[in-house]
Amino acid sequence: MIKSMTGYARCEKKAQWGTLIWEIATVNHRYLELNLSLPEAFSPLKMLVRSQLKQSFGRGKVEAILRFKAHHESEPEFVVNEPLMASLIQVAERVTATLHQPTVLNTIELLQWPGLLITKEKDYAELFQFAQDLLEETIQEVIASRHREGQALSKAILHRLQAMLSIINEVEKRLPQLIAGYRQKMIDNLKKLDITYDSGRLEQEIVFWLQKVDVAEEIDRLKNHIAEVTRTLTVDEPIGRRLDFIMQEMNREANTLTSKSNDPQVTQWTVDVKVLIEQIREQVQNIE
Repeated sequence: MIKSMTGYARCEKKAQWGTLIWEIATVNHRYLELNLSLPEAFSPLKMLVRSQLKQSFGRGKVEAILRFKAHHESEPEFVVNEPLMASLIQVAERVTATLHQPTVLNTIELLQWPGLLITKEKDYAELFQFAQDLLEETIQEVIASRHREGQALSKAILHRLQAMLSIINEVEKRLPQLIAGYRQKMIDNLKKLDITYDSGRLEQEIVFWLQKVDVAEEIDRLKNHIAEVTRTLTVDEPIGRRLDFIMQEMNREANTLTSKSNDPQVTQWTVDVKVLIEQIREQVQNIE
């Protein structure tokens, strides 16, 4: 199924740790370019996130942003170093007994003792897995949006291919008329000169002219290219670069057709064909 390189998705989920939000936006690009933005606490995930994105997208500029809103984020969790606290109290009691002076242990001073309070480290393993699962969900939504956009592009391209084929058929129908007209024009010019001409030589001149203006080969190639583009649009794989190459070939054939044209009507038709090719090429630039 054809995929566009344009897509967007935003997924948000709440859990016991807080709220996770993934936002992914993709646009067209010649190659795959990844731009990640993760909170500092999620830095260990960067390589895994890159791997997930590379497996999911073949081409395009991908911007992935992770936001995390933790519950009670401003309240740090502390753990008391129980063995150290017990030792400090015992030492304080021995000193008090030795001095024979009752002393009230200052709690604030005790808490300020180095190492008594330990900041509780959060276990991010489960949170990281949650973030990866949510990322996969977001990726699938982006891919779905790229498929929808791709279907719209496919319809637009097929419509223009049909219009192009109609014009090419008209050019092909007109060729016998152009040949007959040229033959008659040469005969009329010779009659005006009132000279005797060799009919065999005349046929040779006509054949020579036909070799210069014959566009049958270009027409056949354009038809083959149209058929190949139509077939390629049904392939379930990245096709953007292949279509881009075919568009270049079609444009080359159209240029040759224009240069060989010796008829105003055919010239106009070939210009119309080139316009359609350029329109399709612009659409192809956004296909993965």
